[in-house]
Amino acid sequence: MPSNPNENVKSPRKLKVESKFFDLEQTKALLRSLDNEPIKYQAIIRLALDTGCRCGELIGLEWTDINFNTGYVSITKTLQKIHGELIEGTPKNNNSIRHVPISEPTIEILKEYKKYMDNMKYMVGSKWKNTKKIFATD
Repeated sequence: MPSNPNENVKSPRKLKVESKFFDLEQTKALLRSLDNEPIKYQAIIRLALDTGCRCGELIGLEWTDINFNTGYVSITKTLQKIHGELIEGTPKNNNSIRHVPISEPTIEILKEYKKYMDNMKYMVGSKWKNTKKIFATD
């Protein structure tokens, strides 16, 4: 063939998917329903609502990423499970690396959750696998 017939063909555009999010009333209902839930769930859901983090960003957070004095969270890494292995990476793009303010109620829940986790470490003793991650599993 003397020329490529595909040279003048335009690639189809990828359709943007509109993000789904809670409205104010749904958010208030969710926060009210958290009162009787374990502190871990209160912490992760409040942090998700305050920061808008993706799941991988939330579970990649470490205690050093929370500044309790200024009320900011540094989002600089992600954590994903790929083929059964935990892989740490960076957020989706450079704009995803950010410092986000969190509310006073969220800070208080995080402080309470940190005390809970410190107590859990003490109870488990030498069986505790040392991690700096905020949301570690049992």
